[in-house]
Amino acid sequence: MQIILMFAPHWSVLLLVFGLNTYKTVEMSINQYKTNTIEKTYANLYLSEINSYKKKSGKTIKSIEICTDSHCDTAQGENALTVRYAFEPLMEYISGREFTVKYMADNQYRIQYENNDWKEYDSSKQLVFDGETMYLCVY
Repeated sequence: MQIILMFAPHWSVLLLVFGLNTYKTVEMSINQYKTNTIEKTYANLYLSEINSYKKKSGKTIKSIEICTDSHCDTAQGENALTVRYAFEPLMEYISGREFTVKYMADNQYRIQYENNDWKEYDSSKQLVFDGETMYLCVY
């Protein structure tokens, strides 16, 4: 009995650490799910705008150039909307078609988006269509 009591404080610490670790893992999983849902929602909004542009102009978007606004909050890390290597497969998954995705050139950024700082999504200003290219500035 003394042996069991001697190790009891260690077991309680182990259970505490295990419980906290489990809680944080579940919390991170929920946050990842929320982030994925938000990114998928935005991708669907972009696709809707692309389809609307095609109906109006008869042109098919083949290329998407992305950038972030001048005050984009990356404190939480990059997400699928701000990095080319994640944005491209996300759009392909949502749309079922391929796009060429690249980062916007500095001169194009200055023409379209310099000095803009959005706090929410505004498709009339953040999405610009030119021929077969869509320019997107993520806030």
